[in-house]
Parts: sequence; structure tokens; C-alpha cells
Amino acid sequence: MGSELRAYGRSLPEGERIVFEQLLKAPFRRVGCISAASSIHLWAFLLLSVMVEQERRLRAVEVACGCVEAQRKNSALAENP
Repeated sequence: MGSELRAYGRSLPEGERIVFEQLLKAPFRRVGCISAASSIHLWAFLLLSVMVEQERRLRAVEVACGCVEAQRKNSALAENP
């Protein structure tokens, strides 16, 4: 994790720090995908990775509670309007 992220994490209250660290675990597992983008905008890809992880979790909750149609489980990019 970058020194800026560590400093920010340390400045958060304990409860928020734990959430912050958990939030970043999954995106940092995707560091290969982020570096493959070969971009100077690595922060943007880190944020996108966080969003992908949150969407994955949200969809899992929706499916588990039966709040979503089976069709919604598929990628939104693959759906036809």
C-alpha cells in the first residue's frame, strides 16, 4: 500500500480504519490488473477496483435475499437495453 494511503488510514478513527483496510484488501489483490493498464492514472484504477468489489458484494447480497432477477446476475455490460 502506498505511503499516502497508509498515512490516511492511520488518521482515521479505529472503526473507520478497519473498514478502510478491509475496503482496500480486494482491490490490492487486483494490482496486476491495475498495473496492466499502463497508465499514469493508477488512482483512478484503484478506485474502479474498489467499486467493482463493492458491486460484486452488492450483487451477492441481492441474490442471497432474492431481491434480484436471475438475469441481473449477468454483467451489465453484456445486457441489451
